Amino acid sequence: MGPVHVHIGDIQTSLPFKAFYDEYHNELVAFIMAYQYCAAYEPSPRPYDFDYLQTVCVYLKKNANLSVESFFILFKSLMH
Repeated sequence: MGPVHVHIGDIQTSLPFKAFYDEYHNELVAFIMAYQYCAAYEPSPRPYDFDYLQTVCVYLKKNANLSVESFFILFKSLMH
């Protein structure tokens, strides 16, 4: 087995996501699962980018007082 090669492009794109995943893994999986469930019932859901995903994960982690209405607004913005 040869040496492991890490390219500069890998460091700039992969490692920041790993750090993000390490901190927000529960919120990330919860959002992705909920998005997939909603997208199954909507004809044309909007795609989201990493910035949106990061904002939602920070929101989910930092707010202890979440309500059904706040989730409704999040997913309505992506599904319509």
